[in-house]
Amino acid sequence: MSRDYITDSFYGTNHFPPEDLGELLAKSSDRDIAVILEEAGRVRNQRFGKRINLYAPLYLSNYCSNHCLYCGFNSSRDIPRTVLTPEETQKEVEYLASAGFKSVLLVGGEDPFRAGHSYYRDAISPLLKTFSSVSLELSPFSISEYQKLYAAGADGVTVYQETYNENLYADYHISGSKKDYRWRLETPERAALAGIPNVNIGALLGLAPWKEEILALASHLNYLIKKYWKVNFGISFPRILSKSEDFKVPYPVSDRDFVKILASMRLCFPDTPIYLSTRESPVMRDNLLKYGVTHMSAESQTAPGGYLNPGSVCEQFGVTDTRKVVDIMETIKSAGLSPVFKDWDKGYIPSEKNLCG
Repeated sequence: MSRDYITDSFYGTNHFPPEDLGELLAKSSDRDIAVILEEAGRVRNQRFGKRINLYAPLYLSNYCSNHCLYCGFNSSRDIPRTVLTPEETQKEVEYLASAGFKSVLLVGGEDPFRAGHSYYRDAISPLLKTFSSVSLELSPFSISEYQKLYAAGADGVTVYQETYNENLYADYHISGSKKDYRWRLETPERAALAGIPNVNIGALLGLAPWKEEILALASHLNYLIKKYWKVNFGISFPRILSKSEDFKVPYPVSDRDFVKILASMRLCFPDTPIYLSTRESPVMRDNLLKYGVTHMSAESQTAPGGYLNPGSVCEQFGVTDTRKVVDIMETIKSAGLSPVFKDWDKGYIPSEKNLCG
């Protein structure tokens, strides 16, 4: 980026090209960061209006066959494990519906024997009686398996590469199917080829130097947008905040850098939804409302059965923003924005025989 950030003709334009992201991330003065935030908010309002979409994760299982050093579901941990029955799932669904949610993100540990592809495929149809949108954050599947999940009614897939640094990836993923870096990296493409209309990618900040990670994420996103232009891609960069005896964060990301990351990504990808996790504190989430975020999880529980029986089973990660959804909605409104649970109409879901891939 040859032009000076503060004085050049960016004002009045729409966004920076992705190749300028590195220079945006290098800005460090209070003045520069203030301008980045201001422009990110302007671009967000221009492209998405003032709405903030709210959704909730629904964990169905914490069984996992992977040994990942940073994860609460780590297979080496001696913790209570469970897979929700349809009856238990329905109780969780009723709770989320009563809170107003219209979309849900199904989440579970990666265990193909106790809760595999068929388990989640069978879980989708009953959920569509309550929710307008069901998306998935599960183990990576093949194209044909994603086609079956799409035919069952799932309209979104979320998969985090965790870290794009292949050497560090091997250090953190000791055993299990998740150890296959390439299989995970190509998951968004398999989902896109299967016809999934919404695909979200991201990196788990704290596992590698953050500038390296964000530049790799941006490169991956830019590639996917260009190649699979019919798919609506979203991004997230959850940040590891908690420290435990099991895992010390090797590359901590400061609040200041996290804010700059989010706003800079908004400027380089103006039409891309950005999701913000309840890993972040209420103060951080409230301050970021105006600066690029489009989707927020709310009142999240990260353990199966956690909405009705919190604390009965170990969480995948600690939630910092524990506010009720009604309180989060009031905060959004007080910021001059509009909390929404649904702003779409689901289109035609083709039968399996008509899916390509």
